[in-house]
Amino acid sequence: EHTASLDQANAKHCMELTTQLWQLGSSVVMITHDAVAAKRYGTRLLAFQSGRIVANMAAAEKNALELPRLLALCGMGALEDPPAPQASSGTTYG
Repeated sequence: EHTASLDQANAKHCMELTTQLWQLGSSVVMITHDAVAAKRYGTRLLAFQSGRIVANMAAAEKNALELPRLLALCGMGALEDPPAPQASSGTTYG
């Protein structure tokens, strides 16, 4: 995760350098927990959940994928609307 623990400005600069390396013909593998960056960069997307590949997408499929669906594939969001909150028992702690 080459952008982990970087502030926004340095993460952006790091991704610009990474893109330049790719444009010069280098193969680049980016590991990230940032679903937005995973969707934005690269020509292929592999999504993992619990150590297993749950999605393997070429650029066209990756680019058409909506972010909520990507999050759900990775176990980071629900595929459907979340359940309604359950009624409380009435006990209040304070």
